Amino acid sequence: MAKIFLSFKSAIDDLTPEDYLQLTIGLSNEGFIGDSKVRLIEGSERFHFNNIIIHAASLKDALIAEKFGIRFFGEKLEATGRGFDVAEDKDGKNVLDWNNFLCTKSPSDLPAEATNFLKYN
Repeated sequence: MAKIFLSFKSAIDDLTPEDYLQLTIGLSNEGFIGDSKVRLIEGSERFHFNNIIIHAASLKDALIAEKFGIRFFGEKLEATGRGFDVAEDKDGKNVLDWNNFLCTKSPSDLPAEATNFLKYN
C-alpha cells in the first residue's frame, strides 16, 4: 500500500478538524481510493512531522492524494513524503512497517514501479 505523508509548518495552527474533513471530501471528489489518519502520538513529537498519513489503494491514488494535498494546504506544508506499508515475514507473522523496511533493506529491493514512485519523478 502506497503512503503519502503531509507535514505542517505548524500543525497546531494550520491543521484544524474542518481542514481535515475538507481534505477527505476533496480527495473523494478527486476519485481517490484509500484512507487517511491524523498522526496522534504522545507529547510534542506529533506536531513535528507526518501529521497526516494517507494510505492509497494504488500508486495512481497516492499521486492523486499528494497532488491534492499540496494544492489544498499549500504554504502551510513544511514537507511531503512518500512511502509504503511493506509486508515482511518476521517470526511467522506479516509485518507492515515502512520504517523497519528502510532500516533493514533498500528501496532498490522494491519492484521498479515502486522505486520510481519513491524517486519523485
